[in-house]
Amino acid sequence: MLAAILNDMASLPDERQTFIAHSRVATTFKQEGVKVVIQGHVHFYSRCATEEIQYLTLGGGGAELTDVVETDAPAFVTGEAFVYHFARFDIVDNNTMNVSVINKDGSTIDSFSVTQ
Repeated sequence: MLAAILNDMASLPDERQTFIAHSRVATTFKQEGVKVVIQGHVHFYSRCATEEIQYLTLGGGGAELTDVVETDAPAFVTGEAFVYHFARFDIVDNNTMNVSVINKDGSTIDSFSVTQ
């Protein structure tokens, strides 16, 4: 399985929070071969990577962006942006998915590929 979708957060890109990726849900993701977790609930973009799973927070679709306190992002945060955005998922073949996160002006703010 390449992707799973959640409404609530499985991870938060904030050093004040416990990174929940080590919880039971993360264990299930690993067992099932999940490579990308798509999550919402907060209004910004973030990508956290741990144990070969990319956790995407895609919360910039139109509501007011979350007002966050500026902090140094922990090492597992590989990308973040406080802009309106959407994500494009391109299945290249049976084993590869390319992901691009694009802001409202059409610029790519983050991209990566995963292979099953």
